[in-house]
Amino acid sequence: MNFFIALCFVLLLCLIAIKAFQSNVLLLKFWVVFYILFYLPLPLLQILNLGDLDQIFKFEYVSLTLHEVGLWHCIEIVSFYFVVHGSSTKKVDLGSISLFNLPIDRFYKRSVNLLFWLLILLFPLLLMLLFQYTNAVLRQGYLSLFIDGGPKKGIVLDYVLSIFFTLLAILLSNPYMRFSRISVVLFMYNLVNVLLAIGGSRGQLILALAFSVYLLIKFHEFKMTKSRILILSVIILFLPVLAVIKNPNYYGSGLIFKLMLQELGNSSLIIPYLLHFNNLLEIWDFPAILGPLQILPFDGQSEAYLSRTFGLGHHLTAFLNRSSYFMGEGIGSSYIGELVQLAMFLTGNYFFVLPIVALGSYFLGVFISLVDFNSRTFLVIRLLIFFLVPHLFFTPRTSYFAALVPLVKFVIFLIVLFYFINLIYVKISNNYSNVRKK
Repeated sequence: MNFFIALCFVLLLCLIAIKAFQSNVLLLKFWVVFYILFYLPLPLLQILNLGDLDQIFKFEYVSLTLHEVGLWHCIEIVSFYFVVHGSSTKKVDLGSISLFNLPIDRFYKRSVNLLFWLLILLFPLLLMLLFQYTNAVLRQGYLSLFIDGGPKKGIVLDYVLSIFFTLLAILLSNPYMRFSRISVVLFMYNLVNVLLAIGGSRGQLILALAFSVYLLIKFHEFKMTKSRILILSVIILFLPVLAVIKNPNYYGSGLIFKLMLQELGNSSLIIPYLLHFNNLLEIWDFPAILGPLQILPFDGQSEAYLSRTFGLGHHLTAFLNRSSYFMGEGIGSSYIGELVQLAMFLTGNYFFVLPIVALGSYFLGVFISLVDFNSRTFLVIRLLIFFLVPHLFFTPRTSYFAALVPLVKFVIFLIVLFYFINLIYVKISNNYSNVRKK
């Protein structure tokens, strides 16, 4: 029966994906690729007879009932369908909202040269700081990033990174940038994420590569040939392999393929754990979906932080294996898991899970369409896609909402740069006018 459930899931996933790829919403197509990457592996293991859907493990072994296995995959298919449906059928035009309808041309023409050279000047300093940070992470191990007392970026690197990414956001969305300069900026962007990935942040590198391709296609008429698709796919699939083989316990096991699929499918396990452990509802005082909106600095996985946050991944990991949580490990999160937890939090059982998951997924699809449809026209959306698009790519493995604190910081730096560029431009214009009068 598990084989039949897995086979039906894969077939339905493929049918819905085909519909999604017929859409003209580019962002949706990228999102579908990430969804398949994270939710196909576990059913595929069942079909290949390399695993059983009713025997799940991430910090704790659990035997699921047939009902739980069926509901688990029904939730995933319902969510996938309604995201695709919401994105494909609803177009939201922000042209009538004056906040979004700002003059793009004037700002971009003013800023392109100035910001490009500011980025070039800032890049060596950022590389030096990143090398120091990456070495500290490599010495203490990747998991040290998530424990109290582990290596921290520090205020200097944090601010330099914020300025760097804000400059990137403006430059990469600038229609007046020559392709040669775009290539230089993208090289710097991906090199920074390579350094972060060396310390273990593989997800950031995958998102950087995918986002670079999205920008090139969306704004610069870049064509995805079969060879380019193949190269990008190999790189993305190779990163989870690196995560597996760097663990010495796996050397020589001959199970690299199975372990890679298990690694990719971790976020899918959140759903059956929530369905299986009814007493999980007692953990939260607020819906976990609101966790990213907390104004709460992360200072390591500890009892103190656990008592302040209501993030899904933190509490679920601590519930499954408290000692692993305090060592820096985690099951992560997913937008579907947060919607399931929201339904169970509001109703006290899982009878209303499917309607709430369907509704939340539909609105996610509408938002994907909104961002993609308006990003070519409106300055605010065009700038914010640098923050929003990578988050939307990763929602199958992260939270429904983007983290509030980094978003606010990003917007503040954008406003400062806007003011700085306008100030310089006005000063230069005034000086030029005074010279002409003389």
